[in-house]
Parts: sequence; C-alpha cells; structure tokens
Amino acid sequence: MKLSKKQIQEKQYKSFLRSKETFNSIHSIYVLYCPIKKQIVYVGMTSLPLTQRLKMHLWEANSNSYFNKREKEWLKELQDLGLSPLIRRVAIANNRDIAKKKELKVIVSIMAKRELLNFQSHMIRAGKWKHEDTLNKYIQKHY
Repeated sequence: MKLSKKQIQEKQYKSFLRSKETFNSIHSIYVLYCPIKKQIVYVGMTSLPLTQRLKMHLWEANSNSYFNKREKEWLKELQDLGLSPLIRRVAIANNRDIAKKKELKVIVSIMAKRELLNFQSHMIRAGKWKHEDTLNKYIQKHY
C-alpha cells in the first residue's frame, strides 16, 4: 500500500520526535499568544527553531493526527479569521528531560492566573495534581 504525502509527513514527524538527537539537543520552552484574547493560551517545548514549530502547529491543526482537540479548534478558528498565534521563547533547556520539567513549571505558573489549552492543564484542573508532591511524582514517572 502506497502512503499519501500527508501520511509520509506524519510518519517523518513522529520519527523526528522519538530520535535521540532531538532528546539530547537544546530545547526552547515557548508560549503561543492569542491575538484575539491578548493572552497566552498554550505552553510547549521544542528543539526546532520557533518559526518552524509554529508552522508545525498550524499544519498539525489541519491533519487528522492532532490529539489536542481544544488547541486544534482554536488554531482553526484563528486560521478562518486569517490570523495566526504569536510564538515566544520563555526558557531554554539543555535536553528534553530538563525542558519537560521547565515546561510544566511554566504551565503551572500560568494556570494560577488562567486556563490553558495544554492537556496537562486539564489534568491539574481535574484534581490529578493537587499537590506539589503529586506533580513531582508525575514528572519523574513520565519525563
């Protein structure tokens, strides 16, 4: 069975995310800023240049493989209005492990003020991360 161009791109993207080079490279922790709400709505991390990561968010929003439904809907809404989120680096880490921890700290600090589109924010709001110890255990187990 021959793969479509879209399926090939998705396969290459997933392979890139699992690669050792990605794991051990410098990572940026970034925020996506909504030009309509005038606030941060998403926190992420990447080893890619930020402009490329933003393009990937926009491409992913139009693909079938995007798992964050709320983020996908928000990106599509912006695209329908001819708008795009703004992306800004807020921290840097030497590898993926450190980056995931920093990303989660940024998520938690912003969530003290407002809801985010990150799936982690749903877990925090649902009460899975009621205490710092629970959050630290989750980080150690999954990152």
